[in-house]
Amino acid sequence: MLASPAHLALALGVLTSAAPAAAMSPSEPAKSQTEADAALPAEDAGDAGDAGDAGDAVIVPDVSARQPVAREYGPFFEPEPPSDTAFPSGPRRGAPPRFSLGGGAFCFVEDANCRAALLASAEVAAGMNLISGGRGTDMPMNFFGVRGGLTIRPVSLLRSRWHPWAVGLIGGWHRNTGTVAVGGSSDGSGVVDTIQNDGVRFGVVNQLWLSQKRNALHLDFTLGAVRSRVLNSQSRFFGTHAELALGFGGWGSVFIAGDFLDQDQRLSLGLRGHALAAAPVVALILLGMLAGGAM
Repeated sequence: MLASPAHLALALGVLTSAAPAAAMSPSEPAKSQTEADAALPAEDAGDAGDAGDAGDAVIVPDVSARQPVAREYGPFFEPEPPSDTAFPSGPRRGAPPRFSLGGGAFCFVEDANCRAALLASAEVAAGMNLISGGRGTDMPMNFFGVRGGLTIRPVSLLRSRWHPWAVGLIGGWHRNTGTVAVGGSSDGSGVVDTIQNDGVRFGVVNQLWLSQKRNALHLDFTLGAVRSRVLNSQSRFFGTHAELALGFGGWGSVFIAGDFLDQDQRLSLGLRGHALAAAPVVALILLGMLAGGAM
């Protein structure tokens, strides 16, 4: 029995729709799934294949695996945070020293940031006059004097940077109370009491500044010579002068000084002030010494 044209058309349509489905293998993934697996790493692709076989898992790429690992934080891994009081561009340049020219190139009053400074001071001290060899009697003494000089910073001048060391030359005049010496009378015996002794000092001073702050502390060591009368002699002789001082900027200092002459040693502890600040105090001390007959 021959099929009708309607039956033939229906069978042809069924065969045509079934052919593409039969051509695709059930084990071959779709093109979109293959491209997605290619974008993942090898281990992720294997997991994706297994999940595809299961048919019920959704593949989500591990994004955290591709991010850079954060640096460890701690005292051994991170630099020290900047201080709240520090400036990112370095310390600010402070004001130039007082009574200075050229931003500290030359100062009339010593300061920690001066490359050259003028010394001008007055001093008073008290101590002992020690006489050796049986030539006299050890007596307490006091003295006053003036001092001047100049200091420079060699390293600061050559390298244009701060340095704690300074060196300079000093000179001064002083007057101290007299001595009690044996001899000097017309017959060559007896005790002679001198009223006062004048002397001059000069030497080299080495300074070591302890900080860069304004009016900083500094240590001064001076070594030089002294020229003065000895015992009851009217002639002047040379001796050695040594001094150690602790200064407060250029305004004042405390010092221990010694003059070592032939059979005549003078040790003293005194105060020194800049001429601008110490002039009234020195004037009062001089008036007291004059009234007491020490001058």
